[in-house]
Amino acid sequence: MHAILNAARSSPRAWFLKYSLDPAPPINVVDPGTYPPVQPLYLTTMLSALSLAHVQDMAMNTSGCFGYGDCNGTLYDTRVSKFVTNQCIGTLRNETVGAATEDPVFMEFMWVCGDPEGNCVADSEPSAKFRKVLFNPGFTAMGVAYAYGNNSMYKSYWTQDFMSTTCPSETSPIYGGSHFYDSNGKNLIYIANWANTAAPTSAKLYTQFGPTGDVISEDLSLWVGTSTLGTYVFNISTSIAVKACTRYVFVFKVGTTVYRYPQTGSLSVITSYENLDECPNWTSQEINTGSTTSTTSTTSTTTSGPTDTDTTPTTEMPSTTSTTSTSTSTTSSNPTTSTSSTSTSPSTSTSTSTTSANPTTTTTTSTASTTAKPTTSTTTTTSSTTTGAPSLGTTMSVPIVLVLTTIIVTILSFILL
Repeated sequence: MHAILNAARSSPRAWFLKYSLDPAPPINVVDPGTYPPVQPLYLTTMLSALSLAHVQDMAMNTSGCFGYGDCNGTLYDTRVSKFVTNQCIGTLRNETVGAATEDPVFMEFMWVCGDPEGNCVADSEPSAKFRKVLFNPGFTAMGVAYAYGNNSMYKSYWTQDFMSTTCPSETSPIYGGSHFYDSNGKNLIYIANWANTAAPTSAKLYTQFGPTGDVISEDLSLWVGTSTLGTYVFNISTSIAVKACTRYVFVFKVGTTVYRYPQTGSLSVITSYENLDECPNWTSQEINTGSTTSTTSTTSTTTSGPTDTDTTPTTEMPSTTSTTSTSTSTTSSNPTTSTSSTSTSPSTSTSTSTTSANPTTTTTTSTASTTAKPTTSTTTTTSSTTTGAPSLGTTMSVPIVLVLTTIIVTILSFILL
């Protein structure tokens, strides 16, 4: 989700049009004059831990807990103080919370859209406040987490936390990298975010299966944004067998200067969003990018990438530096999380980054379960901010139930002024 949001920030209106159900939405919906391109965000361990605590709290609650505060009534500011040091809080902070869908692109789009039927609201409408958070140029860092609780009301939960301070500080022009699958599972999509005063003279993906397998290089193509502030992708058809734990890195060059993501080691392809522990998301194994068996032409600036239809990618895998499995037993009123995969006791897998030299990426809890994927989506924006960001945390949350399609029911919960 981190790389997806960065893609949207690089060109909000263009990204919105790729997923809008309306082929010609009014210009006052994600108006480029109101929401111009803004810098991408670095994703930090500290903020991801903050997000993870909140989604786990909601996912393990059986009483319908959902929203801004903790399930025990603890306020957002108190939760922040437990995870974020004073020097890292910054002058702006905010949070978005969503539920009832595993699809990170759909979740992000619903926050941007502001209407569960896909009739996206004008920028002046109250429910468009999500855009003020997602596209706020004052933020520099974020955390994101996902959790599943089979006995909870909405099953799947998402939280994004935003700050105007990046801790530790980052300077790489590659702000994020990851992979996800389209909604039909027909394409594996590698995605990397770039922001720099200079456009890359080359942007490549390097993959390797196994420690001694051939290293294959592919050119990344500009998908959304510009060559200096944009998101680059490479699609591979899943008709070609996608091997779990295939390792990969992104390498961008500006003249003779080389930038790499992750800076050390490599990321891993995960083939199931409900089985994040099938292999580590990050491994210390390096890929020799100086010796490849297949190299394509120089960087393309076309907009090839994920299909721009009404289908949306369903799975974005986190690019993290370590993976651990946790077993947690809760009180009798909450579901029990364990390492088993059953309809009543979901297994959880948490991923966190550990060093600043590696991608400081999303802390994610994913759960394998025998139940079907929820066909609903709930979104809410909450905030505890200082001057410059919307303050939404002191008002009521009003749920509105609407029908998106004959097979998708979306519950949209707004916190209004």
